[in-house]
Amino acid sequence: MFKSKNEDGSLNLSPKASLFRKGKTLSQQDLAEQLQLQEIHLKELREQYNYTKTQIANYIGVTKRTYSNYENGKTKIPVKVLIKLSYYYNTSVDYLIGFTDDPVPHERRPLE
Repeated sequence: MFKSKNEDGSLNLSPKASLFRKGKTLSQQDLAEQLQLQEIHLKELREQYNYTKTQIANYIGVTKRTYSNYENGKTKIPVKVLIKLSYYYNTSVDYLIGFTDDPVPHERRPLE
C-alpha cells in the first residue's frame, strides 16, 4: 500500500501509485512486476559477466547477504548503489530497475 495523509492528518492507504510514466498510473501489481524485473536484470547481468555475489558486494561496499537481498528484492537498493552498478555493467539505471528492456545507456558523463 502507498501511504499519504488526508487533510485531517489521518493516513490514506491507496492501492495505486501515481508515477509520471507517460501519464500512466501503475497499480500495486504493475509496480510489483516492475520490481520483479529489477531482480531479474541484476541476476542476469551478474551471471552474464560470470561474477559472484561476493565480487559484486565487494565492489559496491556491502556484505554478500545485503547484495543477495538486493538481487532477490528483499531490500531496496539505494540510488547511489544503482548508479554504481549501472556504470559497472555499462547499462542504465532504467534497465536495472526494469523500466526499459534496452540495456544500452544514454550518453553520460564519467563517474567521479
